[in-house]
Amino acid sequence: MRDDPSPLFGAASVPAPDGAGSRATLGGRHLAPVHLLVADDGLRKALESLVNAAGDFELGSRSDWPERGELIIATTGDLPADRARVFVNGGVHVVVLAAVPRVRERARYEAAGVAAYLPMNADGHRLIDELRAIPLHTAQEARTSTC
Repeated sequence: MRDDPSPLFGAASVPAPDGAGSRATLGGRHLAPVHLLVADDGLRKALESLVNAAGDFELGSRSDWPERGELIIATTGDLPADRARVFVNGGVHVVVLAAVPRVRERARYEAAGVAAYLPMNADGHRLIDELRAIPLHTAQEARTSTC
């Protein structure tokens, strides 16, 4: 088995800010844990199906607390901007879905540092593309990070 990701699986990397090579992104087939903070059962099931179908993700259980380098998908109703900031400050990548996108609300979430603020719609491709574009720390980087 090769250590480098295969181009067949959409491998991707981005330069690390310190110039120490590249940092894996979700497109690099690193099964990043994704936590769904969604109260609506129908939406939760739809997101679970979407995330599972993408094949790049590992769904976190409802009882797991997101850790540094992991991902959260939440709605604006389930994760207020001030709480999103707490996760972001802890090194968690947050993607927020807005049923009705609003300019001021987007500004609050962006100020909180979320990775993406997206309109909630029936097309999940944009959500998956956004998740794959988030630069992720590898497990080793997360353990040794001093940030």
